[in-house]
Amino acid sequence: MKKQKKTGRRFVQRVKGKTVPGLRIEIPDALKGTPRHPRPDTAAICVCPMCHAVRYVSQALLDHMAEVQRTASSALAGTEYADVADKTKVAPRHTPCKAIMHTYPLMGYERMPTTIKLARALMTAEAPDEMIGKAVTGYYDDFKSHHATPTLLLIEDARRAGLDSIAERAIDGEFDSERWESEEWARSPEGQEVLGHFLKGKEQ
Repeated sequence: MKKQKKTGRRFVQRVKGKTVPGLRIEIPDALKGTPRHPRPDTAAICVCPMCHAVRYVSQALLDHMAEVQRTASSALAGTEYADVADKTKVAPRHTPCKAIMHTYPLMGYERMPTTIKLARALMTAEAPDEMIGKAVTGYYDDFKSHHATPTLLLIEDARRAGLDSIAERAIDGEFDSERWESEEWARSPEGQEVLGHFLKGKEQ
């Protein structure tokens, strides 16, 4: 029997891109790399969409990312590449999965989403990275989760991780979605579809 060679490339993400003349983006050495653990200057969380690994980003890197977009918009204004500027991002990359990580800011919200509130509480409680990643991506959220009982999942995971205080806070309703979040969800396409099915069922 012939043994198949393992390449170590379980997931491959191919992205089509454009070479933009006259535009070069560099990340300063001081900002390269994203730590695996929260730091005092942590301002955002990055989650790999493939394996849900978590990394942490400083405000300095977020500021640099914003400056890159401003520079690109200015440099490309009036050219055939003007539309590329809005898509220009210095996004952290998860090397093992060869995937661009999704960034979730921890501050700067007019009204803080429950997902971020929970993630910050989990960081303070030194929860496992997996739980923090689940929190920011909506795994435990009343409206963003694909599970019917997300709060029960949070309580179970918290107790399993030895985070009894988080479990008790969840039981007390501290991490339930706010009213404004339910109203936003009701206005969203997903919410409209679910409510439509519910009303249709009541009529029948």
